[in-house]
Amino acid sequence: MKRPIEIAITGKIGTGKTTTCNLLKNLGYQIFESDNEVKKLFYRRKVKTQISSLFSNKVKTLFKENGSINKKTLGDFLFSNTKELKKLEQILYPLLEIQKKKFKKK
Repeated sequence: MKRPIEIAITGKIGTGKTTTCNLLKNLGYQIFESDNEVKKLFYRRKVKTQISSLFSNKVKTLFKENGSINKKTLGDFLFSNTKELKKLEQILYPLLEIQKKKFKKK
């Protein structure tokens, strides 16, 4: 079997990344969507604990009543604080890379 072709779809918000991925999925291609994988990571207990320890003193209402991370509030804080965004990326990106490797293996 030939090695599959890997294609990265990148771009700014509103440039059609999701639309392109949906079209490719409809054609039967396997798609690894980083955004969806990151959403899943936010539900992991270990990730929530790490985020809490880094940001609970800096972000009011970091958690919703149901215990999930308030991504809107966290996002508002992080996108105006690049240093803090880097801290979140250091938590998420290694885990995202693991998920990507599992996807490729499958």
